[in-house]
Amino acid sequence: MTVYNISNDTISNELASVSTGAEPSSVDVSGNYAYVVNSLSNTMRIYDVSNPLSPAQIASVPTGNSPWS
Repeated sequence: MTVYNISNDTISNELASVSTGAEPSSVDVSGNYAYVVNSLSNTMRIYDVSNPLSPAQIASVPTGNSPWS
């Protein structure tokens, strides 16, 4: 997952990136958290993105086969 600064409409710049596993299939951001579903490992990883320069995985939960959100 890559975090970008999009505060300027004409220029976006990469702030940070973090590994999300082998096959992330979707991502949703709510507040200070990003939720990434990984189809290969059948998990949902939760990241704290409150500091956009240093996103951190805080949890991983099993989802069952072929998760999709």
